[in-house]
Amino acid sequence: MDEFFVKKTAAKINLSLEITGKRKDGYHFIDSLIGFTNVYDVIKLRESNSVSLYVSGPEKNNIENNESNIIIKTVHWIKERFGFHQGIEIKLQKNIPVSAGLGGGSANAAAVISGCFYLWNLDSTKNINSKLLHQYWPSISINLGADIPIHLFGKAAIVTGIGEKITPISYLPKSWLILANPRVKLNTEKVYRAYKNTSHSINLSCKYTNTFSGFIDFLNSCENSLTKTAIEIEPVIKEVIMELEAIKGNSITRMSGSGPTCFALFENKSDAEKGINQLRRERPEWWFALSPLILEPN
Repeated sequence: MDEFFVKKTAAKINLSLEITGKRKDGYHFIDSLIGFTNVYDVIKLRESNSVSLYVSGPEKNNIENNESNIIIKTVHWIKERFGFHQGIEIKLQKNIPVSAGLGGGSANAAAVISGCFYLWNLDSTKNINSKLLHQYWPSISINLGADIPIHLFGKAAIVTGIGEKITPISYLPKSWLILANPRVKLNTEKVYRAYKNTSHSINLSCKYTNTFSGFIDFLNSCENSLTKTAIEIEPVIKEVIMELEAIKGNSITRMSGSGPTCFALFENKSDAEKGINQLRRERPEWWFALSPLILEPN
């Protein structure tokens, strides 16, 4: 079959990330407000006799193309879970940095799930909704990745539990993000394993006024609980935060996910453009991107 399933897979941004507890099996409960960016990978799938992955793009040398890759693991999970034996050819244009706190791998895994369901007609043969897969989100979170459900959902939301409980939101302010990554990889499991404080508890009701200032006030009442731990592992993250905080017009600076990517949020696009140009001159060895804050990626 020559038909390709093609999807852009947008990077997510954790506008807040509170750790609210820890399960006996070691998984942490979270309470996180997640939005999206226009930084994306491109993934293409078509039916094949075997499972294969071909990687291109500026970040291709940073991705492992073997059985440990989340894309390959996801294909095998689908085949085992639903009893399919077909192969799939996958082409990935890798633009999102790896192990960066932006959920690039999870976004690609979500696209693989959707693509396999489409190409293998799993919707009709198994009577399963491939877009949401609600009943499988807990299994997906544990076996594949906690960020995959929000990418399957495909809209900004409050994410709780271990990533499987999703409450959509209807508003994000028109605003701009500078994303900055110091070109170090930070393993999510390593950060969570090193995080010690599980006594903090908060419930994000997401009751902020539909204004930029109200949104910033809300974010200032939250945090990323993993920031201190991530800095202890990779001290350069503190440098990134300080560089972003110094940019004129910046309303809030925070680390995304388990890091190391950090962001600064701007109401004014021109301030963000000036800021990123300045950073690119001063820190040419770092990775940067400018993006609107997006409620629902295409």
